[in-house]
Amino acid sequence: MVYGQVSTGYRSGGVNPRPFYPSQVEDFRPETITAYEAGFKSDLFDRRVRFNVSAFFNDYKNIILTVLNCPNTAGFPTTPCLQPKNVGSAHVKGIEVETTIRPIEHLTLDGSLSWLKFKYTTVDTANTGVTASMVPPYTPEWKWNAGLSYDIPDVLKGLVTVRLDGSYQSHIYVDPTNVDAVNVPAATPSALAYQTATNRIDDYFLANARVTWKSEADTWSVSAEVRNLTNKYYFTSMTANFGPIGTSAGAPGLPRTWAVTVKRNF
Repeated sequence: MVYGQVSTGYRSGGVNPRPFYPSQVEDFRPETITAYEAGFKSDLFDRRVRFNVSAFFNDYKNIILTVLNCPNTAGFPTTPCLQPKNVGSAHVKGIEVETTIRPIEHLTLDGSLSWLKFKYTTVDTANTGVTASMVPPYTPEWKWNAGLSYDIPDVLKGLVTVRLDGSYQSHIYVDPTNVDAVNVPAATPSALAYQTATNRIDDYFLANARVTWKSEADTWSVSAEVRNLTNKYYFTSMTANFGPIGTSAGAPGLPRTWAVTVKRNF
């Protein structure tokens, strides 16, 4: 199946609902988008291969993002700040690919890949601190995952499935004003001479393994799994404030984790 579509979107404007200083009581305009997408979906080779591809282009206007530092504060400190602002307009393009392959009986391979390129066409740097080279929060350029599963029939009057999978995400930023790791002066003379400031979460790869036994009648199942096989230390989110508050907090992902699950269907 080959398809194409054009759609529009709208996000209403308003007034900053949480000003910390009078200068932060500002309105923001509505955000709009026109999205174009084309692609195809296919089942090939007697349905042994499923292969889907889509490409898209989004035209954003007046993007609304919440900034944590407000450069235009009319004599007030730049932080704390949680102000929705129209940071600018942008073009976003990307490709998504997904596939499922069954080359032989009992073996299944699956995977997906996405690439996204975000580029500001206009930006209000004076009022937001955002520059044309930055990207919105939690916008990775690359993501992919791949998995392999193999079924072993007739084991203890049931089916055993062994599965391995992995996933990758490229680096992201957690604030519209992207900050890589840089040294900044300490807040007080008694503190360290320099502190490291960043709101970037580095890229990471995670691997998982799982073995499941399921009875023939599908009434009982037992599984054992290990998540984050390589015990990768990574963050899922982060909050960083480099102004007077001077705080940085992150939520680490789970370390290597073991689990055993027993399930009964009625």
